Amino acid sequence: VTHGMSGTRTHNSWLAMKQRCQYEGHPEFKRYGGSGIKVCEKWDKSFEAFLMDMGEKPDGMSLDRINSNGDYEPGNCRWATSAQQNRNRKSNINITHDGKTMCVKDWCDALGINVDRVYGFIRRGIAPEEALFK
Repeated sequence: VTHGMSGTRTHNSWLAMKQRCQYEGHPEFKRYGGSGIKVCEKWDKSFEAFLMDMGEKPDGMSLDRINSNGDYEPGNCRWATSAQQNRNRKSNINITHDGKTMCVKDWCDALGINVDRVYGFIRRGIAPEEALFK
């Protein structure tokens, strides 16, 4: 007996996760499996285990690793919006100020600063922490 969920959004997300990490021919393999990101053994072997840990994929969300350098495993994955995923990219620049760490975009939103201006300073070699308040 199978799980009966083949072809669902949740099952497709599980398959895509495995392919990114394990299939060298996948267009994103270099950024995932090729950079050492793995699927935990429990999820690799069983869609049902993945489903039990993650639940069904909510509308408008996709699978995200909380620690973008970590593996796909319970405790490091969530269903996230595009905005959450964009703020969780390895390429983001995070700034810590007054004990709080956020990406440049979030700091700019919070402080009412133009994000393009701040990134312009950073591209010219100004430290992100300085660029935020320049």
